[in-house]
Parts: sequence; structure tokens; C-alpha cells
Amino acid sequence: MLKGADKTKLLLMFSHDLELEKILLMAQNYNKVLREVPINLLLQASDLQMINSAIIKNFEQLKIMKNQEQYPKTRQVQLIEALCRDFTNQVLKVVSARPIMELDENEY
Repeated sequence: MLKGADKTKLLLMFSHDLELEKILLMAQNYNKVLREVPINLLLQASDLQMINSAIIKNFEQLKIMKNQEQYPKTRQVQLIEALCRDFTNQVLKVVSARPIMELDENEY
């Protein structure tokens, strides 16, 4: 009987130390916030105007996320850095496919 009580006590102490429910709730909140960021618009953009509209929509979502306390500020900064890298890569991919020196003055 004492062995069973010790095992139960040990299990309760272990689950309390890990705080699994709190961590799972936090992960669910993070996933919910990240699902709302429209990154696919940017990754599917094939011209500069589509990239521009994707940037606007992403930053509108970031403005909304700024006021939410579900996602910590340090993680928001990391997300913004990752989005900026993706923006840069997509712009370079679109621009490098076109010969810039051969563009008309108005189109440039």
C-alpha cells in the first residue's frame, strides 16, 4: 500500500513540475497566432505588385498581433526578421528573372 502511495505521489510531483497543461495551452496559442499570418501570399507572389500587397497584408496582421499578449515580444521580433528574409528572397527571385538594364524607363 505504501509503494502505491509513493508512486502516485511521484507521478503527481512529476506532472506538477513539468506543468504540461500550461505548456500545451501556450503552444496552442502560438499556433493560432501564427496561422493568421498570410505568408503564403508572399511565397506565391510572382511579380512586384503581388509582393507589395503581400507585404501590406503581412504587416497589417503584425499590427494586430502587436496588441495581443498571447505571443511574446521576443518571438514577434524573430518572426519579423524571418518575414523580412522571406521578403528579400522573394524580391530577389522576381527581380533577378528580369533583365533590369533592358527595361523601359517608365517600367523601371
